[in-house]
Amino acid sequence: LLNQLLDWRLDSWRRVWKDRWPSYGPADCISNADLAEVAKHAMKITSIDGLRKYVHIIHWETLAGLLFEQLVEL
Repeated sequence: LLNQLLDWRLDSWRRVWKDRWPSYGPADCISNADLAEVAKHAMKITSIDGLRKYVHIIHWETLAGLLFEQLVEL
Protein backbone atom coordinates (compact mmCIF):
# COMPACT_ATOMS: atom_id res chain seq x y z
CA LEU A 1 0.00 0.00 0.00
CA LEU A 2 2.81 2.41 0.86
CA ASN A 3 4.41 1.99 -2.56
CA GLN A 4 1.07 2.64 -4.25
CA LEU A 5 0.60 5.82 -2.22
CA LEU A 6 4.14 6.94 -3.07
CA ASP A 7 3.45 6.34 -6.78
CA TRP A 8 0.18 8.27 -6.54
CA ARG A 9 1.92 11.19 -4.81
CA LEU A 10 4.66 11.38 -7.43
CA ASP A 11 2.15 11.21 -10.27
CA SER A 12 -0.04 13.89 -8.66
CA TRP A 13 2.98 16.10 -8.08
CA ARG A 14 4.12 15.77 -11.70
CA ARG A 15 0.65 16.43 -13.14
CA VAL A 16 -0.65 19.16 -10.84
CA TRP A 17 1.18 20.04 -7.67
CA LYS A 18 4.56 21.11 -9.08
CA ASP A 19 2.85 23.80 -11.15
CA ARG A 20 0.65 24.91 -8.26
CA TRP A 21 3.46 24.92 -5.68
CA PRO A 22 6.72 25.18 -7.68
CA SER A 23 8.96 25.42 -4.62
CA TYR A 24 7.69 22.09 -3.22
CA GLY A 25 8.78 18.60 -4.08
CA PRO A 26 6.43 15.62 -3.73
CA ALA A 27 7.47 14.92 -0.12
CA ASP A 28 6.92 18.57 0.81
CA CYS A 29 3.26 18.21 -0.11
CA ILE A 30 2.71 14.92 1.74
CA SER A 31 5.71 13.47 3.52
CA ASN A 32 7.00 9.90 3.29
CA ALA A 33 6.36 9.53 7.02
CA ASP A 34 2.75 10.66 6.61
CA LEU A 35 2.15 8.20 3.79
CA ALA A 36 3.73 5.43 5.86
CA GLU A 37 1.35 6.24 8.73
CA VAL A 38 -1.63 6.23 6.37
CA ALA A 39 -0.59 2.86 4.97
CA LYS A 40 -0.05 1.45 8.46
CA HIS A 41 -3.45 2.60 9.73
CA ALA A 42 -5.45 2.43 6.49
CA MET A 43 -8.14 0.15 7.89
CA LYS A 44 -8.84 2.63 10.70
CA ILE A 45 -9.25 5.66 8.41
CA THR A 46 -12.89 5.99 7.45
CA SER A 47 -13.13 9.70 6.65
CA ILE A 48 -11.09 12.70 5.62
CA ASP A 49 -11.13 13.89 9.22
CA GLY A 50 -9.81 10.46 10.21
CA LEU A 51 -6.60 11.32 8.38
CA ARG A 52 -5.82 14.18 10.79
CA LYS A 53 -4.55 11.79 13.44
CA TYR A 54 -1.91 10.37 11.09
CA VAL A 55 -0.74 13.20 8.82
CA HIS A 56 0.53 16.78 8.90
CA ILE A 57 -0.39 18.04 5.43
CA ILE A 58 0.41 21.71 4.85
CA HIS A 59 -2.36 22.35 2.30
CA TRP A 60 -5.00 20.33 4.13
CA GLU A 61 -8.04 21.73 2.31
CA THR A 62 -6.57 20.83 -1.08
CA LEU A 63 -4.68 17.61 -0.43
CA ALA A 64 -6.51 15.71 2.32
CA GLY A 65 -9.52 14.89 0.17
CA LEU A 66 -7.31 13.73 -2.68
CA LEU A 67 -5.33 11.48 -0.35
CA PHE A 68 -8.49 10.03 1.18
CA GLU A 69 -9.99 9.36 -2.27
CA GLN A 70 -6.83 7.54 -3.28
CA LEU A 71 -6.84 5.50 -0.09
CA VAL A 72 -10.43 4.43 -0.74
CA GLU A 73 -9.55 3.42 -4.32
CA LEU A 74 -6.67 1.25 -3.16
